[in-house]
Amino acid sequence: FPGAFAQLTLFQKALLGRCLCPDRAMGALREWIGAALGQQETLTRTPTLDLKGAYASSSPSTSIMFVLAPGADPVSPLLQFSDHMQQELCTLSIGTPSMCSRAETVVMEAARRGRWVYLPNCHLELAWLSR
Repeated sequence: FPGAFAQLTLFQKALLGRCLCPDRAMGALREWIGAALGQQETLTRTPTLDLKGAYASSSPSTSIMFVLAPGADPVSPLLQFSDHMQQELCTLSIGTPSMCSRAETVVMEAARRGRWVYLPNCHLELAWLSR
């Protein structure tokens, strides 16, 4: 921050940054938390995706749901893990109502054949998810 803004505390800079550049607020808040509470990894770092742990705690009748932060993309690690496990992975985005019937067909076929399905943007069709 230039000039008089240099005298602001980290918290004040985070608040000002949130007003001026909302997309940079998380970084500023992490910096403030790190300075106030110490650079403890559990407080300032985004946890890594533990696909092995999620897979170990799942079952054929239990889905694994990804709740993602903005900008997060699990596709690459998911593809690597499916290759490692020698599982075929089908990806189908159901961000539109017209894709719901297609997704249902893909999920049923995958269940019959023991394949995995990744449905990004399924939160856009909550009514379909409840079926």
